[in-house]
Amino acid sequence: MGWVTEKFSDGLPVDASATAPKEEQTFEATADKTWTQLTSGFESDVAEINHREGDADFKQLEAHQARMSSSVTKMAVVVTADLIAHTIQYVYEPEDARVAVPEQGILTMRPAASGIELYSADQRLTSDEARRMILEPLFFVNPPLEATGS
Repeated sequence: MGWVTEKFSDGLPVDASATAPKEEQTFEATADKTWTQLTSGFESDVAEINHREGDADFKQLEAHQARMSSSVTKMAVVVTADLIAHTIQYVYEPEDARVAVPEQGILTMRPAASGIELYSADQRLTSDEARRMILEPLFFVNPPLEATGS
């Protein structure tokens, strides 16, 4: 028996679009929880940076947008979740005209048996790994030349 026959024997309708809105609502609710956990992690990471004498800031800009910044590197990153598109975009911004910033990136949110999984390209990331990938260039790069005394 082929996979098509198995699908029909599972009782799935040929036109699955009738169930898509409910599945999408479930996805969005789960993705919203994933976003909340991610931003809580960002907030904790920023607090830890500040505890270690860093000068970092976390701001929740909108329901699905947060901004983290560092006065040491003179950069910020804006992270925005688009639950409908199943993506999380991060964009680095210079806070000084002489500062070069990394390229922007995107994570995809994919449904899984355990909830939502985050991916960068086709690499699965934990929440910790995703936060590290986004925040490491912001907090752990060489400071601008004028800050080093050169």
